Amino acid sequence: MLTFGYRHDESNLYENVDTMRGAVQYNFNSNYSTKLLYGQAFREPTSSELSKNDELDPADIETTELVFDARPNEYVNYKLAMYASRARNIIGENRQDTDGPIVNVDKKEVDGFEALIRWSKDKYSGFSWANYTDTKDQLDLAEYKVGLGISRDMSGPWILSGVAKYTSEIDTQALDENSDTNIVTVAEFRVVDVTLSARQLFSW
Repeated sequence: MLTFGYRHDESNLYENVDTMRGAVQYNFNSNYSTKLLYGQAFREPTSSELSKNDELDPADIETTELVFDARPNEYVNYKLAMYASRARNIIGENRQDTDGPIVNVDKKEVDGFEALIRWSKDKYSGFSWANYTDTKDQLDLAEYKVGLGISRDMSGPWILSGVAKYTSEIDTQALDENSDTNIVTVAEFRVVDVTLSARQLFSW
């Protein structure tokens, strides 16, 4: 199966923008498939950003993803994905200056791998996922992220759920007491949520 899309945007504030996206999918059978996706997108500067810098260019991004989907039985399905992303002319503050003017702040390249599995059996269901990102010494990116969750249908309308997430350390920029820019490391962190919810307590 093949899909394709094309978009053309014209503006008097910046150059015209052409973007494309497409996908190719092959089904091995009803339970296994693979697909290759490609997409281009852009974000135009907002009026607020242009009021601070009328020479801003649109930020644009190009992504490629290879995905394998599988449902080996009625209880489990999983997905494996490799992706590459290229962003240019990212709009943001110039952290080299203390007043932080809005500029096109260079580019960012991100490659990674993601795995996701979902399952359900009787009154239980759950998921787990893991993501690896090749940060290439770039800022504001975590190299590893992991999550898992489980839910149980209780008696009546109640559902008890638990979710845990882990994020590895992240390098970022910050100003010190002398207004000098330094690279600082945000420590790894974990989050655990436990939720008791109800589908419907009252009928109207």
